[in-house]
Amino acid sequence: MPKARMRYCQITLDDHLAALDRQVKAIDKSSDDWLLSEVEYLLKMADLRIGMKQDVKGAVAIMKNAEDLIRKVQGSDEGLVDVRVAITRDITIAAYQAD
Repeated sequence: MPKARMRYCQITLDDHLAALDRQVKAIDKSSDDWLLSEVEYLLKMADLRIGMKQDVKGAVAIMKNAEDLIRKVQGSDEGLVDVRVAITRDITIAAYQAD
């Protein structure tokens, strides 16, 4: 294969790999968005458990699930450390009050 043809194939391959990389990053981003939406939902459910049912143990279990999801996302977003710390603090306080 002539060098010019090989170079063209290499450039084309590099372009395809770059496009694929962008698509994978977009999928990862949308996956993180979905997980963060799930965390938000779980925290709302925990709040409702405490507010409407006075079910602190159930709320703690829900908050632990939210904390686990935050850990999954946190690897790609260090700004979530404060959120996880706040959830952990709330779990500790709620668990103490449940006992």
